[in-house]
Amino acid sequence: MCWMHWLTAPALIGTVGAVLYSQQLKGKERGNVLFLHKSLGLLTAFIAIPRIIGSLTSQHPESFKKGILGTAGKLNHLFLYIFLVVMPSSGILMGYFGGKGLPFFFTTLKGSEKPNESISKKSFWLHKNFGSYAKYLIPLHVGAVGFHLARGEAIFARINPFRKL
Repeated sequence: MCWMHWLTAPALIGTVGAVLYSQQLKGKERGNVLFLHKSLGLLTAFIAIPRIIGSLTSQHPESFKKGILGTAGKLNHLFLYIFLVVMPSSGILMGYFGGKGLPFFFTTLKGSEKPNESISKKSFWLHKNFGSYAKYLIPLHVGAVGFHLARGEAIFARINPFRKL
């Protein structure tokens, strides 16, 4: 699971960063950055599937903190997992049923031959609205790491893929 964390993080951060950056652009440059956003989003979906399966079937370490900090940490992780399901799924549904396909770096995977505007529009609405709030989960998660480090807690020992088991 430690490895899955470190594979998911750059893909997810890159996806969010690309869409935020694209909002500052226009024209072809914006389209190119959105292509990257969609490619990283699809990559995130591919990584998220085994990560979620692993999380559901693995034994989790005891909570790092008790009380309100432990609850906040569990909630942040829960919402991040929801983010990992909702955002790639809605993006895939939007692209596939919009008929434009799914951009993936140097290619585009084919979309539905019969676009379904209803599914595409509902997926877009969910993607845009959920994403406008969920993007704050990442800095909250990183900020929590900083909080634990500032308190002298060995937070990285728990997620270090090179640690001795």
